[in-house]
Amino acid sequence: MFIYLCTYLVECPTWLDGWIDGRSVNLGCLYFNKNLGEMSFDVVYDYCKTLKYEHLKNGYLVEIYNSTQQTFLKEKIHEIDPSKVWWTGLTERETEGIWKWNHTDNIATYFSWGPNQPDNHNGDEDCMMLFANTDFEWNDTHCAH
Repeated sequence: MFIYLCTYLVECPTWLDGWIDGRSVNLGCLYFNKNLGEMSFDVVYDYCKTLKYEHLKNGYLVEIYNSTQQTFLKEKIHEIDPSKVWWTGLTERETEGIWKWNHTDNIATYFSWGPNQPDNHNGDEDCMMLFANTDFEWNDTHCAH
């Protein structure tokens, strides 16, 4: 399961299932899709870019820059489906240990890692998701999950 931030919306279509207005915390218009099956980071990343709603195009995986945004997302996930894990746009694919936001290429300065994370368990855990088992604190995982 995944969450992603959609850009270029003049208004957020909150009347449609899955759309949440996150502009109050500078997250833009968010689309939470809980109905698709499990997909890898790359598939979700590509899916976000193709999402279209009227004048919306080129969505991207959410980028979380502060605790206010993290809290907002956690609250919304608890309302929508707290049993899932949700992809974000944070990876360390370029350089091990340097976490960057995929869309903006910004190096992350805010983190909300869960207990003992990031752990790179079994090696090559280069993508971050909001993990249900730790109340949606961050967890590094294989991008192919």
